[in-house]
Amino acid sequence: MTEDRVYLTQRELAERWRLSGRTLERWRAEPFGPAWVNIGGSIRYPVRDIEEFEQRNRNTAGRASGAATYRGGSE
Repeated sequence: MTEDRVYLTQRELAERWRLSGRTLERWRAEPFGPAWVNIGGSIRYPVRDIEEFEQRNRNTAGRASGAATYRGGSE
């Protein structure tokens, strides 16, 4: 990531991954997805954890990375 951001909001992460905010809320309840913190009542996602989650779940040449797969409901 080229920005100097340390945290993303739920909305920013949803936009980055083209997901609904509700999906991220459901993932937090499961729990699934990147680590998050609650700062002053606001959910924030550390960019470092987002990037680590993306790397762990990266597929190359159609092969699964071996990371855990989400088994929850459909979007």
